[in-house]
Amino acid sequence: MNNYQNMIKTLADKIWDGLLIHLDTIIIGDNSIGKSDLLQELIERDKDGGIYFLDVVNRRFLIERVEFEKKKKDIEYNKKIIETRSDRRFFNQEDSFQIFGTATDGIESLYPYYAHKVRGMFKEFTNHDFLVKRDIDNYALIDGKERRLSNGYQALIRIFFELEYYQDMVVKYGKKKQYLFIIDEINECLTPNNACRLLMFIKKYYKEMNFVVTTQCADVIVGTCDCNIIAILPDERYEILDTNDFDNIIDANNLFIKSFSNGNHKEWKQMIDRELARLFNNRISGELGKEDQETLRQIKEKKLTKAQTVLLRQIEEW
Repeated sequence: MNNYQNMIKTLADKIWDGLLIHLDTIIIGDNSIGKSDLLQELIERDKDGGIYFLDVVNRRFLIERVEFEKKKKDIEYNKKIIETRSDRRFFNQEDSFQIFGTATDGIESLYPYYAHKVRGMFKEFTNHDFLVKRDIDNYALIDGKERRLSNGYQALIRIFFELEYYQDMVVKYGKKKQYLFIIDEINECLTPNNACRLLMFIKKYYKEMNFVVTTQCADVIVGTCDCNIIAILPDERYEILDTNDFDNIIDANNLFIKSFSNGNHKEWKQMIDRELARLFNNRISGELGKEDQETLRQIKEKKLTKAQTVLLRQIEEW
Protein backbone atom coordinates (compact mmCIF):
# COMPACT_ATOMS: atom_id res chain seq x y z
CA MET A 1 0.00 0.00 0.00
CA ASN A 2 1.55 3.33 -1.07
CA ASN A 3 1.41 6.62 0.85
CA TYR A 4 -1.66 7.86 -1.01
CA GLN A 5 -3.67 4.69 -0.44
CA ASN A 6 -2.64 4.66 3.20
CA MET A 7 -3.82 8.26 3.62
CA ILE A 8 -7.23 7.50 2.06
CA LYS A 9 -7.67 4.42 4.25
CA THR A 10 -6.64 6.30 7.39
CA LEU A 11 -9.12 9.11 6.73
CA ALA A 12 -11.92 6.66 5.93
CA ASP A 13 -11.21 4.84 9.21
CA LYS A 14 -11.45 8.09 11.16
CA ILE A 15 -14.84 8.94 9.64
CA TRP A 16 -16.38 5.45 9.62
CA ASP A 17 -15.22 4.53 13.13
CA GLY A 18 -16.22 7.88 14.65
CA LEU A 19 -12.68 8.81 15.68
CA LEU A 20 -13.04 12.54 14.98
CA ILE A 21 -14.35 15.20 17.38
CA HIS A 22 -17.67 15.72 15.60
CA LEU A 23 -20.10 13.39 13.83
CA ASP A 24 -20.27 15.42 10.59
CA THR A 25 -17.38 16.11 8.24
CA ILE A 26 -16.54 18.56 5.45
CA ILE A 27 -13.85 17.41 3.01
CA ILE A 28 -11.92 19.99 0.99
CA GLY A 29 -9.04 19.84 -1.45
CA ASP A 30 -7.97 20.55 -5.00
CA ASN A 31 -9.35 18.70 -8.01
CA SER A 32 -8.05 15.13 -8.38
CA ILE A 33 -6.35 15.24 -5.00
CA GLY A 34 -8.33 12.42 -3.40
CA LYS A 35 -11.78 13.62 -2.33
CA SER A 36 -13.61 11.23 -4.66
CA ASP A 37 -11.37 8.31 -3.70
CA LEU A 38 -12.12 8.98 -0.04
CA LEU A 39 -15.86 8.93 -0.74
CA GLN A 40 -15.46 5.69 -2.69
CA GLU A 41 -13.53 4.14 0.19
CA LEU A 42 -16.32 5.04 2.59
CA ILE A 43 -19.08 3.73 0.33
CA GLU A 44 -17.30 0.41 -0.22
CA ARG A 45 -17.26 -0.20 3.55
CA ASP A 46 -21.04 -0.17 3.74
CA LYS A 47 -22.64 -3.61 3.49
CA ASP A 48 -26.17 -3.01 4.76
CA GLY A 49 -27.53 0.32 3.50
CA GLY A 50 -26.01 2.48 6.20
CA ILE A 51 -24.64 4.92 3.63
CA TYR A 52 -26.52 7.03 1.10
CA PHE A 53 -24.61 8.83 -1.65
CA LEU A 54 -25.67 11.87 -3.67
CA ASP A 55 -23.08 12.66 -6.31
CA VAL A 56 -22.62 16.06 -7.90
CA VAL A 57 -24.44 15.33 -11.17
CA ASN A 58 -27.67 14.51 -9.33
CA ARG A 59 -28.96 18.03 -8.78
CA ARG A 60 -31.80 18.22 -11.30
CA PHE A 61 -35.53 18.22 -10.62
CA LEU A 62 -37.43 18.37 -13.90
CA ILE A 63 -41.00 19.68 -13.76
CA GLU A 64 -41.98 17.90 -16.99
CA ARG A 65 -41.16 14.55 -15.38
CA VAL A 66 -43.14 15.02 -12.17
CA GLU A 67 -45.66 12.27 -11.44
CA PHE A 68 -48.82 13.03 -9.48
CA GLU A 69 -50.14 9.54 -8.75
CA LYS A 70 -48.54 7.01 -6.44
CA LYS A 71 -47.46 3.71 -7.97
CA LYS A 72 -49.64 0.64 -7.56
CA LYS A 73 -46.80 -1.11 -5.77
CA ASP A 74 -45.21 0.49 -2.73
CA ILE A 75 -41.87 2.21 -3.10
CA GLU A 76 -38.98 0.58 -1.28
CA TYR A 77 -35.31 1.19 -0.72
CA ASN A 78 -33.34 0.23 -3.82
CA LYS A 79 -29.62 -0.35 -3.19
CA LYS A 80 -28.97 -0.15 -6.93
CA ILE A 81 -29.33 3.63 -6.72
CA ILE A 82 -26.14 3.86 -4.66
CA GLU A 83 -24.45 0.99 -6.50
CA THR A 84 -24.91 2.81 -9.80
CA ARG A 85 -23.74 6.17 -8.50
CA SER A 86 -20.66 4.73 -6.80
CA ASP A 87 -19.66 2.48 -9.70
CA ARG A 88 -16.35 3.86 -10.96
CA ARG A 89 -17.63 3.62 -14.54
CA PHE A 90 -20.51 6.00 -13.83
CA PHE A 91 -19.25 8.02 -10.85
CA ASN A 92 -20.31 11.67 -11.32
CA GLN A 93 -21.18 11.00 -14.97
CA GLU A 94 -24.96 11.16 -15.28
CA ASP A 95 -28.15 11.71 -13.31
CA SER A 96 -29.49 8.47 -11.85
CA PHE A 97 -32.40 7.44 -9.65
CA GLN A 98 -33.68 4.06 -10.84
CA ILE A 99 -35.97 3.43 -7.89
CA PHE A 100 -38.19 1.02 -9.83
CA GLY A 101 -35.36 -0.46 -11.88
CA THR A 102 -36.27 1.10 -15.22
CA ALA A 103 -34.43 3.58 -17.42
CA THR A 104 -37.30 6.09 -17.22
CA ASP A 105 -37.29 6.36 -13.43
CA GLY A 106 -36.44 9.67 -11.84
CA ILE A 107 -36.51 11.51 -8.53
CA GLU A 108 -39.66 13.21 -9.81
CA SER A 109 -41.62 9.98 -9.25
CA LEU A 110 -41.35 10.66 -5.50
CA TYR A 111 -43.39 13.87 -5.73
CA PRO A 112 -46.73 12.33 -4.62
CA TYR A 113 -45.01 10.65 -1.67
CA TYR A 114 -42.90 13.43 -0.17
CA ALA A 115 -44.04 16.72 -1.73
CA HIS A 116 -45.72 17.94 1.45
CA LYS A 117 -42.57 17.49 3.56
CA VAL A 118 -40.26 18.89 0.88
CA ARG A 119 -42.48 21.93 0.34
CA GLY A 120 -42.33 22.65 4.06
CA MET A 121 -38.53 22.40 4.11
CA PHE A 122 -38.23 24.54 0.99
CA LYS A 123 -40.50 27.19 2.51
CA GLU A 124 -38.52 27.29 5.74
CA PHE A 125 -35.15 27.43 3.97
CA THR A 126 -35.93 29.93 1.18
CA ASN A 127 -38.98 31.74 2.58
CA HIS A 128 -40.74 30.90 -0.71
CA ASP A 129 -43.53 28.45 -1.46
CA PHE A 130 -43.04 25.74 -4.10
CA LEU A 131 -45.77 23.74 -5.85
CA VAL A 132 -46.15 21.68 -9.03
CA LYS A 133 -49.62 21.41 -10.58
CA ARG A 134 -50.82 18.91 -13.14
CA ASP A 135 -52.33 21.50 -15.52
CA ILE A 136 -49.24 23.72 -15.75
CA ASP A 137 -46.57 22.35 -18.10
CA ASN A 138 -42.85 22.89 -17.43
CA TYR A 139 -43.43 25.54 -14.77
CA ALA A 140 -43.61 25.42 -11.00
CA LEU A 141 -45.60 27.78 -8.84
CA ILE A 142 -43.25 29.87 -6.71
CA ASP A 143 -45.32 31.94 -4.30
CA GLY A 144 -48.29 31.31 -6.57
CA LYS A 145 -46.58 32.59 -9.74
CA GLU A 146 -45.53 30.43 -12.68
CA ARG A 147 -41.75 30.20 -12.76
CA ARG A 148 -39.13 27.95 -14.28
CA LEU A 149 -37.07 26.34 -11.56
CA SER A 150 -33.57 27.81 -11.39
CA ASN A 151 -30.63 25.44 -11.12
CA GLY A 152 -30.25 26.47 -7.49
CA TYR A 153 -33.86 25.70 -6.61
CA GLN A 154 -33.64 22.38 -8.46
CA ALA A 155 -30.56 21.48 -6.43
CA LEU A 156 -32.27 22.26 -3.12
CA ILE A 157 -35.43 20.36 -4.03
CA ARG A 158 -33.40 17.37 -5.26
CA ILE A 159 -31.39 17.20 -2.04
CA PHE A 160 -34.54 17.46 0.09
CA PHE A 161 -36.32 14.67 -1.83
CA GLU A 162 -33.33 12.31 -1.58
CA LEU A 163 -32.97 13.01 2.13
CA GLU A 164 -36.63 12.31 2.77
CA TYR A 165 -36.53 9.12 0.68
CA TYR A 166 -33.59 7.75 2.70
CA GLN A 167 -35.15 8.85 5.99
CA ASP A 168 -38.47 7.17 5.16
CA MET A 169 -37.09 3.99 3.60
CA VAL A 170 -34.16 3.24 5.93
CA VAL A 171 -33.34 5.62 8.77
CA LYS A 172 -36.68 5.67 10.56
CA TYR A 173 -36.46 1.92 11.23
CA GLY A 174 -33.27 2.33 13.27
CA LYS A 175 -31.75 -1.02 12.29
CA LYS A 176 -28.29 0.16 11.17
CA LYS A 177 -25.17 0.89 13.17
CA GLN A 178 -25.04 4.39 11.72
CA TYR A 179 -26.58 6.40 8.90
CA LEU A 180 -24.11 8.32 6.77
CA PHE A 181 -25.46 10.67 4.11
CA ILE A 182 -22.74 11.74 1.66
CA ILE A 183 -23.17 14.80 -0.59
CA ASP A 184 -20.46 15.49 -3.15
CA GLU A 185 -20.00 19.26 -3.74
CA ILE A 186 -22.86 20.35 -1.49
CA ASN A 187 -22.65 23.91 -2.81
CA GLU A 188 -23.22 22.90 -6.45
CA CYS A 189 -25.56 25.43 -8.17
CA LEU A 190 -26.29 27.23 -4.88
CA THR A 191 -25.82 30.91 -4.06
CA PRO A 192 -23.16 31.63 -1.43
CA ASN A 193 -25.90 32.43 1.10
CA ASN A 194 -27.72 29.13 0.55
CA ALA A 195 -24.47 27.16 0.47
CA CYS A 196 -23.52 28.76 3.78
CA ARG A 197 -26.76 27.70 5.51
CA LEU A 198 -27.62 24.34 3.95
CA LEU A 199 -25.57 21.88 6.00
CA MET A 200 -26.75 23.30 9.33
CA PHE A 201 -30.33 23.23 8.04
CA ILE A 202 -30.35 19.55 7.07
CA LYS A 203 -28.44 18.62 10.24
CA LYS A 204 -31.34 20.11 12.21
CA TYR A 205 -33.97 18.20 10.22
CA TYR A 206 -32.23 14.81 10.13
CA LYS A 207 -30.63 14.32 13.52
CA GLU A 208 -30.27 10.53 13.11
CA MET A 209 -27.99 10.98 10.10
CA ASN A 210 -24.33 11.92 10.06
CA PHE A 211 -23.23 13.98 7.07
CA VAL A 212 -20.07 13.86 4.98
CA VAL A 213 -19.87 16.54 2.30
CA THR A 214 -17.24 17.85 -0.06
CA THR A 215 -17.01 21.47 -1.13
CA GLN A 216 -14.76 24.09 -2.67
CA CYS A 217 -16.81 26.91 -1.14
CA ALA A 218 -15.51 28.71 1.94
CA ASP A 219 -19.05 29.82 2.85
CA VAL A 220 -19.94 26.22 3.73
CA ILE A 221 -17.22 26.18 6.39
CA VAL A 222 -18.08 29.59 7.84
CA GLY A 223 -21.79 28.75 8.06
CA THR A 224 -21.44 25.34 9.74
CA CYS A 225 -20.92 24.67 13.45
CA ASP A 226 -19.72 21.48 15.17
CA CYS A 227 -18.25 19.85 12.08
CA ASN A 228 -14.86 18.31 11.26
CA ILE A 229 -12.84 19.62 8.33
CA ILE A 230 -10.57 17.24 6.48
CA ALA A 231 -8.24 19.22 4.21
CA ILE A 232 -6.47 16.93 1.75
CA LEU A 233 -3.19 18.64 0.92
CA PRO A 234 -0.63 18.14 -1.85
CA ASP A 235 1.97 15.38 -1.51
CA GLU A 236 -0.30 12.85 0.26
CA ARG A 237 -0.73 15.01 3.35
CA TYR A 238 -3.85 16.02 5.23
CA GLU A 239 -4.97 18.28 8.05
CA ILE A 240 -7.96 17.88 10.37
CA LEU A 241 -9.61 21.01 11.71
CA ASP A 242 -12.83 22.20 13.35
CA THR A 243 -15.39 24.52 11.71
CA ASN A 244 -15.89 26.19 15.09
CA ASP A 245 -12.44 27.76 14.61
CA PHE A 246 -13.49 29.50 11.37
CA ASP A 247 -15.87 32.41 11.84
CA ASN A 248 -14.87 34.61 8.90
CA ILE A 249 -14.49 34.18 5.16
CA ILE A 250 -10.87 35.37 5.09
CA ASP A 251 -9.52 32.54 7.24
CA ALA A 252 -11.72 29.99 5.48
CA ASN A 253 -10.49 31.11 2.07
CA ASN A 254 -6.92 30.93 3.30
CA LEU A 255 -7.51 27.29 4.24
CA PHE A 256 -8.63 26.55 0.68
CA ILE A 257 -5.63 28.31 -0.79
CA LYS A 258 -3.32 26.20 1.37
CA SER A 259 -5.06 23.02 0.22
CA PHE A 260 -4.58 23.74 -3.49
CA SER A 261 -1.53 22.25 -5.13
CA ASN A 262 -0.50 25.62 -6.58
CA GLY A 263 -1.57 27.60 -3.53
CA ASN A 264 0.77 30.58 -3.16
CA HIS A 265 1.00 34.33 -2.71
CA LYS A 266 -0.77 34.98 -6.02
CA GLU A 267 -3.96 33.18 -4.96
CA TRP A 268 -3.91 34.93 -1.59
CA LYS A 269 -3.54 38.35 -3.26
CA GLN A 270 -6.40 37.61 -5.66
CA MET A 271 -8.67 36.59 -2.79
CA ILE A 272 -7.89 39.80 -0.85
CA ASP A 273 -8.47 41.84 -4.03
CA ARG A 274 -11.90 40.27 -4.51
CA GLU A 275 -12.92 40.88 -0.90
CA LEU A 276 -11.75 44.50 -0.96
CA ALA A 277 -13.65 45.13 -4.20
CA ARG A 278 -16.80 43.64 -2.68
CA LEU A 279 -16.43 45.68 0.50
CA PHE A 280 -15.84 48.86 -1.51
CA ASN A 281 -19.02 48.30 -3.51
CA ASN A 282 -20.99 47.66 -0.33
CA ARG A 283 -19.57 50.84 1.23
CA ILE A 284 -20.59 52.91 -1.80
CA SER A 285 -24.12 51.52 -1.74
CA GLY A 286 -24.43 52.01 2.03
CA GLU A 287 -24.73 48.28 2.68
CA LEU A 288 -21.58 47.61 4.71
CA GLY A 289 -22.97 45.41 7.49
CA LYS A 290 -21.51 44.00 10.71
CA GLU A 291 -20.10 40.91 8.97
CA ASP A 292 -18.42 43.14 6.39
CA GLN A 293 -16.94 45.26 9.19
CA GLU A 294 -15.47 42.11 10.73
CA THR A 295 -14.03 41.03 7.36
CA LEU A 296 -12.51 44.50 6.99
CA ARG A 297 -10.91 44.18 10.42
CA GLN A 298 -9.46 40.78 9.49
CA ILE A 299 -7.98 42.18 6.27
CA LYS A 300 -6.35 45.09 8.11
CA GLU A 301 -4.33 42.58 10.12
CA LYS A 302 -2.85 41.02 6.98
CA LYS A 303 0.21 42.09 5.03
CA LEU A 304 -1.22 44.10 2.11
CA THR A 305 0.18 45.48 -1.12
CA LYS A 306 0.32 49.26 -1.62
CA ALA A 307 -2.73 49.16 -3.91
CA GLN A 308 -4.68 47.11 -1.38
CA THR A 309 -3.74 49.53 1.40
CA VAL A 310 -5.03 52.47 -0.65
CA LEU A 311 -8.33 50.71 -1.37
CA LEU A 312 -8.68 49.76 2.30
CA ARG A 313 -8.22 53.41 3.30
CA GLN A 314 -10.84 54.48 0.76
CA ILE A 315 -13.34 52.02 2.22
CA GLU A 316 -12.72 53.30 5.74
CA GLU A 317 -12.88 56.99 4.79
CA TRP A 318 -15.81 56.88 2.33
